[in-house]
Amino acid sequence: MSMHGAIGFKNHDGHTYQFKIYPMDAHFKPEHGGVYVITKCHDDAQKHHCHHVVFVGETGDLAADMADHPSKALFESENANCCCVHATQDAAARATIARELQAKYLS
Repeated sequence: MSMHGAIGFKNHDGHTYQFKIYPMDAHFKPEHGGVYVITKCHDDAQKHHCHHVVFVGETGDLAADMADHPSKALFESENANCCCVHATQDAAARATIARELQAKYLS
């Protein structure tokens, strides 16, 4: 699995969660959980990478969820090209982080 780097996403309180950036076609190990942020990455006029958040979710099994995601049509229509992952097996932590990031980036 080829990682493209790392990125931080902040919640409304300013806490930054670190994510690893993978291409949309990355294959994840079964039963590895995490929070994921689907983005469209592009270069701005100054050649800086910019990420537009398309979707925020969480799962206990990245391999299963990403292989056949119910929002795949949304990802394609938004030209999403990155799956950013904050790995954690803690279900409560995943739910909290996903909720915080959804409130910040999708509301």
